[in-house]
Amino acid sequence: VMPRVNGHVRPLVLLPEVPEIDIPVGKACTRLHFLGQISVPTGFPLEGEDGGTVATYTIRYSGGMNQQVAVRNGREVVRGNLIHLGTRIEPVATEAAPALLFIKDWRREQYQVLLLSIPTENKKIVNLNLKLNGEQQPLAIFAITAELA
Repeated sequence: VMPRVNGHVRPLVLLPEVPEIDIPVGKACTRLHFLGQISVPTGFPLEGEDGGTVATYTIRYSGGMNQQVAVRNGREVVRGNLIHLGTRIEPVATEAAPALLFIKDWRREQYQVLLLSIPTENKKIVNLNLKLNGEQQPLAIFAITAELA
C-alpha cells in the first residue's frame, strides 16, 4: 500500500492534528511490513520515554477479530535524523531493522528508515488502523506491504 496524492507517492504521517488513519487491505497475509517507523523532526532517544507507546496499530480481520500492536519508543520506532546539534547519534530500535540510510549532507543531514514486520493470523484483513498516542512527535511510514502465504 502506497498513499498517492495527485499521482505522486507520499508518506503516511500520523500527527497530533491527524492522529488516526484507516487503510483498507482486503486480503489474507502472513505478515505486514512497515517501511518507515521513524519520528520526525525529533524523537527517541532525545525525547520520549524508553518503551513508551507512540502509536497503536490495529489489524482488523473479517469475522471481528482484532490484533493490536503497540509501537514503542526504542522498540518499534526511533527518530529518523541521526544528527542532533552537530553531533552524530545512533537511535536504535530493537524490534525494527535498519532498512535505508539517506545522507543529504554528511555534516548535518543523515536519516535512517526502519523496517518493522508484524506476523498476522493469515486470515483476511479488512483494514489496518494506525493511531498516534496523544501528543507524540509525528510518525512517518513510507510503505506498507502485505506478505502473502
